[in-house]
Amino acid sequence: MRNNVAVAVLCFISAIFILSSCNSVNPQEKAIESSNQHKQLVNASAENLETQGTADNSIRAVGMQKEGRLLVRPATKATVSPLGSPSCYGQETDLRWYGDYEAVWEADSEGTMILQQTDQVRPNETAQWTLSNEMEKRYEQFAEKKDEELLRKLSPLDVFKFYVKASEAGDYEVSYALFIKDPDYDIPSYQSYINDISNDKVTIERSRKMWTELKQTHELVEEIDEKSAVIWMTDGIGNPKEEKAFQLIQNREGIWKVAWMPLQYVN
Repeated sequence: MRNNVAVAVLCFISAIFILSSCNSVNPQEKAIESSNQHKQLVNASAENLETQGTADNSIRAVGMQKEGRLLVRPATKATVSPLGSPSCYGQETDLRWYGDYEAVWEADSEGTMILQQTDQVRPNETAQWTLSNEMEKRYEQFAEKKDEELLRKLSPLDVFKFYVKASEAGDYEVSYALFIKDPDYDIPSYQSYINDISNDKVTIERSRKMWTELKQTHELVEEIDEKSAVIWMTDGIGNPKEEKAFQLIQNREGIWKVAWMPLQYVN
């Protein structure tokens, strides 16, 4: 029976995957004023991913066998909304579901058993967001030494991934080391930045959740214009309300660094 259940799990996880598919960036603000705006952008992005669409906590798939049934259901909450524009996933009026799902086996005699937790049932993050083995080693070196020479010859996309990894890990010393420090760019002092961020647990948690969810739902496009670059994050179906931009700047040494207040929520 276990073999049958395992095959059924794979089939229904595949099924749930099927069910789910240049503006200019604002100029930099003064450091003191922009800190609160940055928090608001992070919070707004996370809230938008949570609240878009209509709540729909119904079971998404059911597989029947003589020993019981296999369910794919929301683990916490889920939403449904129109695609918004035609794509390979369907017409603009077709629906998509978004949320945390789990596969559950309900046996006739043994009760309920969760076969696979939500993070495993959700689609894997795209390879675009993943650091290569070489870049993982480079990140660890940079996290230890904070030496920007380790960033030399890295692309804007590589530096962006370093920033995301540091943000998800809550390593704001690394995040700060990635910001551009040229005299023309006004950012808070290291101590001010660390004190401010460490006292704002809500923004820290929202930031982590935002990046985790963006990695599951958004594709990346790198756009370079001489000494500035933007990493565009799109939902893959052309919905402009879901488009976000992350700004990087090449410093005087020719190394790509993260702009202060880099995340722009594009409407």
